[in-house]
Amino acid sequence: MWKRPYKSEKIKGDFLEYEIKRFGIKSVVKISTAFGALVGFTFGLLIGALISSMSRSMGLPPIQDPLFQSFFRIFFSRWSIIIYPIFYTVSGAVTGALYSWIYNLVAKKTGGVIFELTEFEETSAGVVPNTTIEAEST
Repeated sequence: MWKRPYKSEKIKGDFLEYEIKRFGIKSVVKISTAFGALVGFTFGLLIGALISSMSRSMGLPPIQDPLFQSFFRIFFSRWSIIIYPIFYTVSGAVTGALYSWIYNLVAKKTGGVIFELTEFEETSAGVVPNTTIEAEST
């Protein structure tokens, strides 16, 4: 099996290394649902306004199929401000749950994502990185 050369939470120089072993599926779903709703509302508002203004100035496109015409009127009209947020909210929740579940399975077998943190010193000019000399790791 693959062996990592370092452990999580090991201090290496001035950097602290951590490993994300798993994501809480509920917390990921909450964030991805909120993000999906925000993106859906934005897209719905933009598409609804764009198509509404275009259809007023140019008229609806001549579509012979009544099913496609009703589909066009629902997804590209004033209803888009309702349909798009619902669609993006549901798809955001499902993909967030799916991705976090897959990550948890893969991280259990191969190890999680390792990232480094560094300390910052706060000064009167703002936050600047710690400028101490890195210690050599053995």
